[in-house]
Amino acid sequence: MNLFNYETFAEFSKKLKSSNLELIEFIIMREIKMFGVSKKQIYSRLSEYIDIMKQSILNGLKTNKELICLTNDAIRLQKNKKKFLATLEYKILTSAISVAFYNCSMGKIVACPTAGSCGILPGALIPISEKYKLSKNKLINALILAGEIGRIMANQTSISGAVGGCMAECGVASAMTASAIVYCFNGNLESILTAAALSLKNNLGLICDPVAGLVEVPCVKRNGFKAIEALTSAQLALAGIKTAIPLDEILLAMKEISEEMPEKFKETSDGGLAQTPTGLKFKRKLQKIKLLTKSQK
Repeated sequence: MNLFNYETFAEFSKKLKSSNLELIEFIIMREIKMFGVSKKQIYSRLSEYIDIMKQSILNGLKTNKELICLTNDAIRLQKNKKKFLATLEYKILTSAISVAFYNCSMGKIVACPTAGSCGILPGALIPISEKYKLSKNKLINALILAGEIGRIMANQTSISGAVGGCMAECGVASAMTASAIVYCFNGNLESILTAAALSLKNNLGLICDPVAGLVEVPCVKRNGFKAIEALTSAQLALAGIKTAIPLDEILLAMKEISEEMPEKFKETSDGGLAQTPTGLKFKRKLQKIKLLTKSQK
């Protein structure tokens, strides 16, 4: 039986244990065996991704423009004085929203796992790495783990909002991020998977209803919420708190919910916030801009 052929987290855990390899080495070996890449290539590519993530946070905070539905709330947060959140949490919230807004502005980001959820992982990991002085290699390893968590989830369900609503995008991104945070603080595999489970459970049923068909409302601020959620899940897991439902079973529930979810709540903009009076007003605004742009060509 192929050591690196597995579809569930239970199989992943079992094969990791039988391999006598460390967690990250096991995932790297799978990439090498399955895709013929070298460890050096993997680390080089992910090093570039980390640089892009860091830059997207900075660039987002410099992008002062008005989109169809919103302006840059990350700049507003940066200028304002925090009242309730601690310094790290406030920076995570600001960073996640910054990256998501920069994506809406056609900036260069890392889809992790999707563009619509691109602010969650860097928004959490980069501020954490800065506060706790994590090495770049530690960050790369965290991305390797997060990628494997996302891959297994994608194989069992989907990471597409058009298939599973926003639980498939921001939900999976939050789970990936939570597991990566736990790894950064030397959590074992059980706590890593628990963090992912806690985050994913909290997103079941979350619909995808982008106003005017754009990744602006509710997507940008949701990235901020979900980055904080990932931190919360990681804290719970590191405290030894367990999940009552195993991660694989949560994914089965997620798949069932995806299949039963009405199509209008799957990235179509035919339901939810997109069909509110104000949501339709933004849609008409976009249509007018498109017509004006077309007439000027």
